[in-house]
Amino acid sequence: RLDRLHSVGLTEGLAEPKVACAYLTDILEPTIEAAQTRLQHHIERGEMRATCPRHAALALLAPIVLLFVHQNGLNGAMTHPAKIDAFLIDHVDAFVRGYGVMPKLKPARKGSPG
Repeated sequence: RLDRLHSVGLTEGLAEPKVACAYLTDILEPTIEAAQTRLQHHIERGEMRATCPRHAALALLAPIVLLFVHQNGLNGAMTHPAKIDAFLIDHVDAFVRGYGVMPKLKPARKGSPG
């Protein structure tokens, strides 16, 4: 489960420099780079506004990773459980509203209704 992997990587990495280096190099950066590449494709297709894809990837991923740490690494699931699926839907919806581009409508042809 990727949520636990990020949670353990961050919580243990903060205490141990070797774990931090391995987590950053092998897990976190590849995750950010994969999101960055995907978002760059959306920018190139005009589906997303022109922006720095790395910044957008960080904006997309950071709240999710924080939620994983909260729920797993800090045991928030026991004391302050989150509705993770609902959070993910809300977060992605807000991200799309913030970065997405509305498709351009083709003008109606003369004589066409409405």
